[in-house]
Amino acid sequence: MYTMKNSMKRFTNYKSLIVLLVIVFSLFHLRLNNFPGNVFAYDTFGFYSYLPSLIINGDIGLTDFSKIEQVAQTYNLTPTFYQFTGMPEGGWVIRFFSGISILFLPFFLFGHLFALNSSFPADGYSLPYQWSFVLGGIFYTIMALWFARKTLQRFFSDGWTALILALFFFGSNFFFFSTIGNKIPHVIVFFEYAVIIWLTILWHDKKKMLHAGLLGFFIGFISISRSSEIISVFIPLLWGVTSWNSAKEKLRMLWEQKKHVLLFAMMAIVGVLPQIFYWKTVTGSFVFNAYNDPQSGLNLLSPDFIKVLFGFRKGLFIYSPLMFFAYLGLIVIYFKKREIFWPILVVIFINTYLIASFSSLVSYGWRAFVQSYAVLILPLGFFIHLVYSSRKMMIKLLFSVLLVGIVLLNIFQSWQVFVGIIDGSRMTKDYYFATFGKTSVTDEDRDLLLISRSFTGEESFTDEYKHKRELVYKLDFERPNSNDQEHYSRNIRHSGKFAVRLDSTFIYSPGKTVRYNEITDEYYAWLRVSAYVYPTGNYDDLAASLVVHFDHKGAPYKYRAFDIKDKRFNLKMNQWNKITVDYLTPEVRLKSNNLKVYLWLRSKNTIYLDDLTVEAFEPLPKDEISNEPQEDEINKADELSQENFIYNNSFEELGNEWDKAHQSSEYAVTGQYSMKMDSVYIYSPGLKVNLQDIENKKNCKVEAKISVFPMFPASENPGSFVINFKRDGQNIQYSSLNLEDIPELKTYEWNTIAHTATFPDSLLASDKLEVYYWHRGKEKILLDDLKVELKSCK
Repeated sequence: MYTMKNSMKRFTNYKSLIVLLVIVFSLFHLRLNNFPGNVFAYDTFGFYSYLPSLIINGDIGLTDFSKIEQVAQTYNLTPTFYQFTGMPEGGWVIRFFSGISILFLPFFLFGHLFALNSSFPADGYSLPYQWSFVLGGIFYTIMALWFARKTLQRFFSDGWTALILALFFFGSNFFFFSTIGNKIPHVIVFFEYAVIIWLTILWHDKKKMLHAGLLGFFIGFISISRSSEIISVFIPLLWGVTSWNSAKEKLRMLWEQKKHVLLFAMMAIVGVLPQIFYWKTVTGSFVFNAYNDPQSGLNLLSPDFIKVLFGFRKGLFIYSPLMFFAYLGLIVIYFKKREIFWPILVVIFINTYLIASFSSLVSYGWRAFVQSYAVLILPLGFFIHLVYSSRKMMIKLLFSVLLVGIVLLNIFQSWQVFVGIIDGSRMTKDYYFATFGKTSVTDEDRDLLLISRSFTGEESFTDEYKHKRELVYKLDFERPNSNDQEHYSRNIRHSGKFAVRLDSTFIYSPGKTVRYNEITDEYYAWLRVSAYVYPTGNYDDLAASLVVHFDHKGAPYKYRAFDIKDKRFNLKMNQWNKITVDYLTPEVRLKSNNLKVYLWLRSKNTIYLDDLTVEAFEPLPKDEISNEPQEDEINKADELSQENFIYNNSFEELGNEWDKAHQSSEYAVTGQYSMKMDSVYIYSPGLKVNLQDIENKKNCKVEAKISVFPMFPASENPGSFVINFKRDGQNIQYSSLNLEDIPELKTYEWNTIAHTATFPDSLLASDKLEVYYWHRGKEKILLDDLKVELKSCK
């Protein structure tokens, strides 16, 4: 009879199962209909590269790094190789831990088997591997929510479990990161946490060796997925502890179950062995610190909880307000279910503390919280249950309205992130409210964002008029140091009495150390570094660089070495040359970090240096900006002054932040970038020129070409390639080539389309020619290599 009742109870627990099925449908629908164009890019490239390196290349030590460079270029995976650390004796170490790769091994093998029996390259990165990886992510997300559901059912009825699960999925930024968001490990680590919590419950209920062993293994294994997750050990350690007396009872119980504890410890070691074996094989050491970037790290003495939780840049409670109730739920648990309070509190506090202490993390809503949601879902549930247990109908009604608003806001903001309205790391309070609820944004809105920082190392200072200019320092080398005065020259100097002479015995010029907070109080500044150099000897042998970087505890970061033989400097031997470079300050680790600027000689030539100058350009308040360049001045370089004018734009260097925000590194025909057009960004950068120099020409023919990468059929995602002549802001001759009228257009590959037009019969000097792409669809499309040529002018 008991068995039948128990079975009936399990059968009637359908509400949470229905919710889970709805979530599964949403996962497949949103992920597969928004298939990421660059699955293995950036961080994913790091933690995934174990699999192709070992199984396909047989080179886990990356001794032939050219293979990594080749796939990175072929699939446009990363502009820099920050995912790897070079070894002094050769070879490279993967900086990311191996746990995520191990979890994806079955899916990798499936993709590899498919690739081997198809026309796709069996290189570990082609389309079969991408699909396998995406499907693997969906699988682990489903399993994560399955175990979260089982845990919730231990504390709540099935109906309450259904409500909590639905609110959590659709109301927190877990929705974004598990569906349309970036390919990151945090959702996968959520799965590991969910398993650890469930095994903790099982072991405390049944005291089985199997559960103890699995629990130890998963706690070891989660630490090689993300090292900080070793804090998960506090979950089983503190589970059931309510006071000092119960803590003593817990220790006594663990002693009685010492065989279980020993098995737990042994299996935890087994869980970390793959990473230890990897380090030993590649580096020769059992432990290796590959996270040695001086710009990123923990500042444990200065955590910034306000920024992390409430900051408009990427604060948790701003972009996932539902989780505020989860933190409030800790209070509820303390009074309602204290036996689970301490493990949850300790794990959440340590995780929040570590995130608040981390100096650099680009994310939407601080994605590093996502894995801890497996723990936070319990206090979230207790808080929701408490509110709805109130006898006051008005409280429940208002709370329901609030929850519905939070869910709708979360889904809408997820879409805003997806289309580029909300930026992952450049948000400000002003921009947030200026774009709140918007489906499109203006250039004026974009001006409210934090400055755009390059991931490639290529920077261009184009808006000097928005900054105030101040001298940081000037070194004229008029006061020789007693230690190196023999390297000061009187005979060859640019100004004053002395210049510095660098040779093979003195390769670094003297410099001056300046702290960041001595340069500016703003969150960034552009630095303009100029110097006069006088190189001697053979030009081909010369190797020297003007170096700019910041320094944290003796280690350089944002290191830039500008080769003085760069074509832009037009260097001439045996005479003085002025070298000028612009450098955007990084997000400094500490305001006291030092700026260092010097000349580095890397050859046997002799070179003289004088008048090394550093200037800072600090951003002006918006109401103080003046002298903005007029459109005619901006387009002056584009004015047609020759008959056979040719315009090329590969979208590598763009003039404003709005355009830069829509550069894409997914696919490119040439260079590293293409342009991503979507329902928000509908007009591409293009040609806009005055026709004043050819007003008397006739029968000029405009020939325009552009490469397009459609991800949907043009019938579903239309667009137009436009050639337009304007007079006084009005169209006088408009023509367009519509994508939906090109039957041979192919999806998921580059297509070059061409459009031509003939000049109007009569032109005025003030008339303008425009060539651009107008996106009329709702889904994204990529553009590259716009080329415009004038022919047949008479």
